Amino acid sequence: MSAEQVIERLIMEYGDAILRMCYLYLKDYHLAEDAAQETFIKAMKHYESFHQKSSEKTWLTRIAINCCKNIMRMNWFRLGRGYLEEDVQVSAANLI
Repeated sequence: MSAEQVIERLIMEYGDAILRMCYLYLKDYHLAEDAAQETFIKAMKHYESFHQKSSEKTWLTRIAINCCKNIMRMNWFRLGRGYLEEDVQVSAANLI
């Protein structure tokens, strides 16, 4: 089987479960779609290093969890800056 056929099979078999799991982590449908897509991209790039020590679903789930954590880490910085800017604007408005 070619790499494309393997990934297509993985997406058909586990795509919904991975998307649901990503949604549970991220609480945002669009971010969950991004994480699921990133999961299958990483799986395609590294499928030859999968040594069948666990099931494919377990392997994909671990990749998806790591992708979700990376997204959450990136969004934490974005959210933190946004809240800080709002607090500064509110404080400045109270001074006037």
